[in-house]
Amino acid sequence: MGRRLFKELQRSYGFDDVAIVPGEVTINPDMTSTKMTIGDQAFDIPVMASAMDGAVSPPFVTLIRDGRVGRP
Repeated sequence: MGRRLFKELQRSYGFDDVAIVPGEVTINPDMTSTKMTIGDQAFDIPVMASAMDGAVSPPFVTLIRDGRVGRP
């Protein structure tokens, strides 16, 4: 059996290839909660961060790293 010289390419998707559309179910915001618990830590509004330079500023990353986001 011969060795392949080239790697086979696979389809990938970027931001322009994905569309987010509203669903068929409507949720009443008054009946929902954004609270999240990890171990004994409770968060009223969860924080999601990205490692991408264009999406998160260095000062905000520092706040996340130091655990100062969302705390009074």
